[in-house]
Amino acid sequence: MIGYFFFFSSFTSKKTSRNNVDVVLIDSGISPSLINNLPKNIKVVSYDKKENNNTHADLVTKKMVENLNEKIHLTIHDLIVTNKKNVPVSTLNKKLEEAVKIDPDIIHLSLGVNINNPELKQYIHTLISENIIIVASAGNRFGLSAQYPARYKNVISVGSVNNQNEISTFSARKNVDFYALGEYEDFSGTSFSSPTITTKIIELLYADESYLAADIFPDLQKMSTRNDDILIIKK
Repeated sequence: MIGYFFFFSSFTSKKTSRNNVDVVLIDSGISPSLINNLPKNIKVVSYDKKENNNTHADLVTKKMVENLNEKIHLTIHDLIVTNKKNVPVSTLNKKLEEAVKIDPDIIHLSLGVNINNPELKQYIHTLISENIIIVASAGNRFGLSAQYPARYKNVISVGSVNNQNEISTFSARKNVDFYALGEYEDFSGTSFSSPTITTKIIELLYADESYLAADIFPDLQKMSTRNDDILIIKK
């Protein structure tokens, strides 16, 4: 599932780096302890009070920033959608509505739902029409199609591979745009492969203030290594 953006902006011949990249992370909430220990170039804005011990968002955040160039200024807008394994689609829709108001450069979703909800699809369409890039994990679907919103057109859908560049047993295989390493010693999942893609996009956006969303898919393809019929992006 390769999708393409069709947006236009004025042409500029000189690249100018932007001051900051804004990413909305919709997840279980980043813990105060991690926020206090992030590098100085990374700022977290919390919109909800974290009242759970779920470390999912912490793991996702660590993977997103561990290889980030220290010269890049990043703001993570932390929206809590759930502290459980299953994500209520109504809550996800509510958080996407909040994300529209934040107007970020990127929305990162290391989660998804198994139903094609019309309201969810409309929120995704609205965000993409606002030139916002959406990265979503394809889901631990054991060879089946990606979950939503990863399956929607123009959402960057990310699956998982192991250290041998083989698709992980648990990963979705259909409607997946790119794959990245998602198997680690202490945890595994497409939740932890997708941050690699978001990091690459952060770097592209930061380097060029006039960067077009239309260039994301082609540029990610250029970064990829083709293994059989899949595209793999390494850290």
